[in-house]
Amino acid sequence: MATLNIALYEIMNQPELDDFTDIVQSMQFKYNTAHLSLAGLDHNDITTAVTRAMRVCRLNGIETREHFRSLYVFDKLHGGIYCDWRMTREGFILAIMNAPTLNESLANCQWEIIHKING
Repeated sequence: MATLNIALYEIMNQPELDDFTDIVQSMQFKYNTAHLSLAGLDHNDITTAVTRAMRVCRLNGIETREHFRSLYVFDKLHGGIYCDWRMTREGFILAIMNAPTLNESLANCQWEIIHKING
């Protein structure tokens, strides 16, 4: 009977691999704050909607970083810095569904989401 030799390799911390993983994951973050504005949320509603959506993730045992990332952007025109949220499709839908106020534009967006889910 033939014997197999198994070589054990120590897994070392490889920052290059972490960077690559972050780049691949960031490709899933196709939505941002502007998309939420287009859906009908104002600035205050966006903050509340994203916070609530992140809470939904946490309550389901899902790491919020998998669906939400904040990015600080310098606005040269107004001379200030603002927070732009990047989201996955799931994060975007959760934010839309957890908007604190409702208007016609947002209601239409929510209905489109439900319509797509039902096929």
